[in-house]
Amino acid sequence: MKLKAMADLLLKSIYPAKCPFCGTALPAGAYCCDDCKSQLHPAMQRRRYRLADGQILDCYAVYTYEGAMREAIHRFKFQDCRDIGPTLSQLALAEEMVRSLLQRVDVITAVPISKNRRRERGYNQSELLARPFQEYSGVPYAALLQKVIDTPSQSSLDRQGRLQSVIGAYGPAKGADSTGKRVLLVDDIVTTGATLCACTKVLYAMGAASVVAVTVCHADFS
Repeated sequence: MKLKAMADLLLKSIYPAKCPFCGTALPAGAYCCDDCKSQLHPAMQRRRYRLADGQILDCYAVYTYEGAMREAIHRFKFQDCRDIGPTLSQLALAEEMVRSLLQRVDVITAVPISKNRRRERGYNQSELLARPFQEYSGVPYAALLQKVIDTPSQSSLDRQGRLQSVIGAYGPAKGADSTGKRVLLVDDIVTTGATLCACTKVLYAMGAASVVAVTVCHADFS
């Protein structure tokens, strides 16, 4: 057994995984305790966005952004609880629609964050969500996009502000190529769709054949 694998096994035995919703220690291989899992009810929603030149983005979001799910995502994004990411991905993968989408794409990518935000947070939460999709499906992951403008947090803006802030905020990652590829774009939450649409426009400009998005949650703008 490799040294890293042995170290990971030892750490898991000393610090067992915990349920992201209630903090209960979990047995090996579990990603959520049975009690919490029974209280989580997927509310799959498809949102269709029509872009320029007749392009379309369909976004499939699994859960409503409320209650225990909202609290878990908040800890995941803002409290350095990165271990919650794989749990959220597994919950999304439990849905047949998500698994079906993975059979119809050529590459998986994630909504990027700025260099400053990554430096502050230490990770891109959307990439952590996307990686288990790669592991489950075998579809390759590629960082196709980069954020070129460090915009304010979307949660701090009104609807018009969200739409305006993402204009020109994203671009192709260095050396990235999506020519002729069917792309699955992953993010944590969809609200107005401004971020996903801005990223999708770049992917189409890069030559993508199609783009579909998956998010863990959907939220109504208020």
